[in-house]
Amino acid sequence: MGLTAYTGDEAMLRRRLADGTVDARSFQRPVARCEIATCQGMCCYDGVYVSEESAAVITALAERHADFFARLGLDLPQRVIVEGEWRGKKGGLKTAVRSRAFSATVEGFPAHFGDTACVFLTRDGRCALQLLSEHEGRHPWYYKPVKCWLHPITIEGDGHSVLVLHSRETDPYRLPGYDGFVSTIFCGQTCPGGAPASQVLAQELALLSRIVGRDLLAEM
Repeated sequence: MGLTAYTGDEAMLRRRLADGTVDARSFQRPVARCEIATCQGMCCYDGVYVSEESAAVITALAERHADFFARLGLDLPQRVIVEGEWRGKKGGLKTAVRSRAFSATVEGFPAHFGDTACVFLTRDGRCALQLLSEHEGRHPWYYKPVKCWLHPITIEGDGHSVLVLHSRETDPYRLPGYDGFVSTIFCGQTCPGGAPASQVLAQELALLSRIVGRDLLAEM
């Protein structure tokens, strides 16, 4: 039994990081812990891309726990997983989104982000899949997609992967017309008064370490 509901994704993490490296220097950059009251979960504005396994699990959860999600104030659509598209190209399966007026309610909301949100984002900016995990007495990230609880940490590459925290200078999504993602959201921005990312993101790194069988914090 896995540490999360996504055993296939866990196996993928072990494979990618079996011989992967850790960009320890990137985790020394000072950042601040996520504050939902300030950002309202804006990192969820476009939903999240998931594996086929994760898509199946999330779809089943939406059906099996419809009443729970409704009590959270969520009116889930019939299809909570859709085919994603970015810049005219299909990107795979992802959670569906609906309108959300982030730009009117979040000070400093990036102009290149859309006024939408993952359908599992509650009105107060929390993840309903995480709330379901806690409701069942599980680890808070048991049902939360891997990319979501790892955020803003990135695993780059496949054959020889690198665990990295992208900065403004290295953000792979700084493109013409789109001024970055990881380095643009509040918890990914450099915070002069913050602490090293290895400390701020210790919980994420600890769970990832348990999954892949490496002491990533020690390696940093």
